[in-house]
Amino acid sequence: MKRGGKLRLWRSVPLGRSKPVPQFLLSAFLPGVALLICFVFEKLLTPSFDATFIASIAITAWVCGLLPGLLSILFSAVALTHYFLPVSGLNEATRLGFFTVTSGVVVLLIHNFSQTQNDLEESEERFRNAADLIPFGGWTADESGNMTHLSDSFLSAFQTTLLRCSDLGWIRLIAPEQQEQVRTAWLRCVQSGRPWDYEYRMAPVRNQSYVILSRGIPLHDSNGKIRSWVGIHLDVTERQRLEQDRLEQAREIARSNAELDQFAYIAAHDLQEPLRMIASYVQLIAKRYRSRLDPEADEFIDYAVDGAARLKQLLQGVQLLSYVGKVPERRTVTALAPLAENAAVSVRQRHPNVEFSLDVAPMPSARCDGFEYTQLFEHLLDNAVKFRRADVPLHIRITVDEERNFHRIRVADNGIGINPEYQERIFEVFQRLHGRDEYPGTGIGLAICKKIVEVHGGRIWAESNPDGGTTINFTLPH
Repeated sequence: MKRGGKLRLWRSVPLGRSKPVPQFLLSAFLPGVALLICFVFEKLLTPSFDATFIASIAITAWVCGLLPGLLSILFSAVALTHYFLPVSGLNEATRLGFFTVTSGVVVLLIHNFSQTQNDLEESEERFRNAADLIPFGGWTADESGNMTHLSDSFLSAFQTTLLRCSDLGWIRLIAPEQQEQVRTAWLRCVQSGRPWDYEYRMAPVRNQSYVILSRGIPLHDSNGKIRSWVGIHLDVTERQRLEQDRLEQAREIARSNAELDQFAYIAAHDLQEPLRMIASYVQLIAKRYRSRLDPEADEFIDYAVDGAARLKQLLQGVQLLSYVGKVPERRTVTALAPLAENAAVSVRQRHPNVEFSLDVAPMPSARCDGFEYTQLFEHLLDNAVKFRRADVPLHIRITVDEERNFHRIRVADNGIGINPEYQERIFEVFQRLHGRDEYPGTGIGLAICKKIVEVHGGRIWAESNPDGGTTINFTLPH
């Protein structure tokens, strides 16, 4: 008999389903054996010979299946009628009918029981085959949580046997510092009936350590009681290694950001005072000695004044960049349209000689830092003014598209445009695509825009317009 299934004689001898002749012979042979027993023990069995024939029918149904069992009923009924129960009256006919019905019920019960056992066996085999596809395979345990099955891949990987892992022996395979913790968690899970989901580190095997994610669920009987547990073992060693690498990278990024913040603080504060002194004395020299020295000296003075002014702009830009996101409590639900209009007023004041038209579409309110988003619009408008075309009146449009989880805001102009290969580079700190003489600036404005957008949970990117201009897109979560 195969474990968990029903006895199929054709699995060990050639009586397969495709060979009905041996089954037919067996279905006739067993009633013949019953008939012989009845002749031998006739005095002992008289007056009832039914039980002997029913036993032969049951064996036939168990060994050969449903149809041979029904044939065995026919052969048994013929033998019983011919030798021991001649049908000569109503009582004999009733007795024969009762025998036939009883035998039929026995055959059907055996068939249903065997079919249920066979289905259970096939289901368990499918589970084990599927579990073998999983790293370290599957496992089963009884209602008390004692291990009853472990996949061959698990036993091979950890050089153990099912006997050593039976009961709670599998816990000894875990790293010593986690054994008691896992034991307590498993017993608590078995007692409560909650699904099992636990990750632990195994003791090293062949100088190699594994991390296992063990998952399982309880199986209940018809009364709701736990009758067994079934689960899988997943090898998550690589995932944990990647997680450790990610955490290490996150710590490295945090350390770099801290160093950058420290540098920005120094640049924004400690360098301001010596810069003011240098700029003041350079301006004083320019005021006192310009035109009193030779032309080359005047040129040197101009270079010094210009350099001090540009360094001041750079430090101010770094200061703004270092302050972005530092005051999250300022984020409130704010109307965006007034922020864009206020930014336009500031840009017009900085560029009084530049005429441009601005269309601002209806804009929603969103949770953001109003001060930072005003800076964002200022830098974007200032960027459009800086890279305008001399022969075309500058026109800027601000529109909004509503997506599922965010607002998508577009700031489009009809300026000189941007080469697609530089559409990401322009958001990096101090990245310039043009000479300073051609387009002045610090190269930090769009980097500030990127940081403002990202600390608010959005993203920013650039696109080229069909008319040759540029559209800066950014998103803001609802």
